[in-house]
Amino acid sequence: VSMELHERKVNALASLKRWAELGNHCERLAAEMAKIDGVFKDDLSALNPFPDVRPATSLKSDFFERNPDAIDDPAPFRILSPKAVCDAVLRLPNGIIPLYLRSLRLEERYTEAAKAGSAIETHMSNSKHKGTRGNVPVAWLSKERDKLRKTMSWKEKGDGLFRKASYEKAAEKYGSCL
Repeated sequence: VSMELHERKVNALASLKRWAELGNHCERLAAEMAKIDGVFKDDLSALNPFPDVRPATSLKSDFFERNPDAIDDPAPFRILSPKAVCDAVLRLPNGIIPLYLRSLRLEERYTEAAKAGSAIETHMSNSKHKGTRGNVPVAWLSKERDKLRKTMSWKEKGDGLFRKASYEKAAEKYGSCL
C-alpha cells in the first residue's frame, strides 16, 4: 500500500477536523507496519522502510484484529496505550507524524501525545541513520510540545470556569485549545 495514499487520507481527515478518525487510521497503519518488524534482514535490509527502528515491544500487530466482535471493546473504537503509541509513532511516515500528534492532543490523549513526542526526540538522538527515515524537525516538535502544555492549561482553566457556571468564559478557554 502506497504511503502517499495514507498521507493523503490523513491530510483529508485533518482538513475535515476528524481527529479521532485520523488518530485511529494512524494507529491502524502503525500496527500494520509492525507486522514487518524483523522481516528486512540480510539481503533485504536495503528495502527496510524503517531501518533505524527497533522491533515493537508494546504495539501488537494484531491489536485491531483481535476479538472483532467484542462487545465491551469494539474494534472500531480501540485506542493504543501510551506505550504502544511510542512504538506506533516511529512507524509512521514523516508527513503524518505532526498530524497524528495533533490528533492525540485534540482528542485529549495528553499522556499519549507527550510520550509520542518524547519517543520521536529519543529516536532522533539515538538514530544511526540521521538524514534518513525518522527525522522530524526539532523546531516543529518543540512547538507541538508547547501547544500541548498550553492546551492542557487552557482546558483546566476552562473546566474551572465551567464548574463555576461561567459558561461563556469557559467556552473562550476551550476555543483557545483548538
